[in-house]
Amino acid sequence: MTPVTVSRLKYDISRGKWHVFILTVITMVSLLAALIFGDVESYKSGMKAVDLSLVLKITGLVFFCNLCRALRLRAIVDGLRGLELLQSTFLHQLAAQSLPAKAGEAVLPLLLANRTSLTFMQSVGVLIFIRGLDVIVLLLLCTLAILVGGGTSSSVLIGAKLGLVALCGAIAIGLPMARRVHAYGMGSSVSMVRSVLRVAEPVANISLGRYAVVLATSCALWVVNLLAFVVAFNVLDKSATFVSVLVGATASNLVSALPVQGLGGFGPSQLSLAGVIQYYGHDFETALLAGMVVQLGALLSSAAGLLAFFAVQGSMCIYKRGKGDA
Repeated sequence: MTPVTVSRLKYDISRGKWHVFILTVITMVSLLAALIFGDVESYKSGMKAVDLSLVLKITGLVFFCNLCRALRLRAIVDGLRGLELLQSTFLHQLAAQSLPAKAGEAVLPLLLANRTSLTFMQSVGVLIFIRGLDVIVLLLLCTLAILVGGGTSSSVLIGAKLGLVALCGAIAIGLPMARRVHAYGMGSSVSMVRSVLRVAEPVANISLGRYAVVLATSCALWVVNLLAFVVAFNVLDKSATFVSVLVGATASNLVSALPVQGLGGFGPSQLSLAGVIQYYGHDFETALLAGMVVQLGALLSSAAGLLAFFAVQGSMCIYKRGKGDA
């Protein structure tokens, strides 16, 4: 089966510019509010211990993660290409990281519903699929880290092995089973069942080749994301073990998906990282600082990428208009 096909979209900065502009302004205002109303002195005192080169390294790694997210979205929904694909991905990430209570997650469905032939509810279905896959891949990587790194009790290792089998099974048979359920449900005589399953149509129609691309890009982006935490701890606290950092980073990422984050994405996510690191016997405050550095790199990466894509798109529009007038 082929992926969902939508109409080809041309680069036109005027099309849909208002909703993108409004979403971007809301996101930027949230970031500004985080700086104004947050504990600025704590930010400054903490960041004095951080080298600028570390922040730039984290920013570069997270930028690569966002590129992987764009490729994954391209494999799921056909039609978004080039600058529009990158703009949608980076705006979604920046909004999801900046707005409180994960309100920014609504940006992706809004953009997909506006820029493709998908309905808003189908776009929500795509978002749910992406986030569910993120959780599975993240837990899989964390489980592998525990098994490879060792240093834990035998009961934890047994649980990790069982978890590894379950997660691999979910990845291997999840899509075929979803297809069968979707096909069976769409043949139902109950209209409500068909209406509900129509939301999952974009995901159910993904070919196995596209699904392989989705899995590969998901694994790549989370490997690099976890690497960002390793890089941060390698500079700030070299005593932290490899397993403790990966388990803490996994907890931080999972908590960040909950609608309990503050402005700028700061709060429970960094506390969960520091709590896990402290459980393993390492310094709480240093771990908290490492989490803040990674979050800062994520914000800078998404903001810089989004502004760069806006600038390139605007330049292309001006060039085309100038060429047309000539």
